[in-house]
Formats: sequence, C-alpha cells, structure tokens
Amino acid sequence: MTEAKLRECPLCGKDASPNGHSFRAGTPDLTWSSDGTPITDSYYCNCMFCGCNNAGITGGYRTREKAIAAWNTRPLETEMYEALKAVYAGTMNGDGKGRITLNISLDALRLMENALTRACPPAPASAE
Repeated sequence: MTEAKLRECPLCGKDASPNGHSFRAGTPDLTWSSDGTPITDSYYCNCMFCGCNNAGITGGYRTREKAIAAWNTRPLETEMYEALKAVYAGTMNGDGKGRITLNISLDALRLMENALTRACPPAPASAE
C-alpha cells in the first residue's frame, strides 16, 4: 500500500514527518473512546521545524494512515475554497470592454468573512 503524501505544516509551511509514534505500556485506564480498547501504540504527524503536531490528548491515532489523513485535513482551506468558488461563479459578467462586474452573493461574502475571522482572529486590544 502506498503511503499518502503528507502536506506541509499548517502553521509554518515547512516539512512535516508522519513518523510520530507513542508506546504506552502499563496504562490500561487509557483507552480509545469508540470501543474501549487499551491504547498501547499511537501515531501522529509533526512539523520538523516548529514542532506542531496532531498527537492530541490520547497521543495520536490508531494507525499512521489515520494520523496522516487527519494532518492533511484543513477545514478552513476547504471552506475558503468553497467560498471562493461561489464568488467566482458570480464574476463572469463582462461588458466587452475588459471590465467585469462582480456579482457576489451576500452568503458567499459571509462565508468568507467567517472563515477569515477564524483563520486570522483580530489581535487583542492593547491595554493603555
């Protein structure tokens, strides 16, 4: 089976490794919540530059493939892509003189605003 390609770090954009592994011997109280199987081995991905990882509170995922799939999931990127597709769908009204009228739905703008706000939250107000 071919291993899935690992995406870059979502924080710094540098290379990541799919080789994170945790072994937990003697902790029978730590279990996978879905079926109660004791966690002995778990897998995670991590950035080789900034240390970002997806180990979480259980130390990772049951398989390396699940860890890679989780690392490669970028919900905000998907949401922004869908919002931009909606925007571009409404931008094809040219006037024949090289000008394009943007017809962007309010829903598409709200979707983009929400995604951007979560991706880039405003800086906290300074206490002066």
